[in-house]
Amino acid sequence: MIWMAKNGKGFKPAVYEFPKELDYETALMKLQTMGITIDEWTEEQKRYARAYAEGT
Repeated sequence: MIWMAKNGKGFKPAVYEFPKELDYETALMKLQTMGITIDEWTEEQKRYARAYAEGT
């Protein structure tokens, strides 16, 4: 990983939190190599996901 090569030189052996943006980018690239795409949520879907009162 380019990020690790640039930023990981001073890291001690441990478990580190991977930056969320890079985690998403890595997952997206893997899915693309498998021919899978992710669509974007509509505004209605975003509102529904944030609404606690909507169906459960």
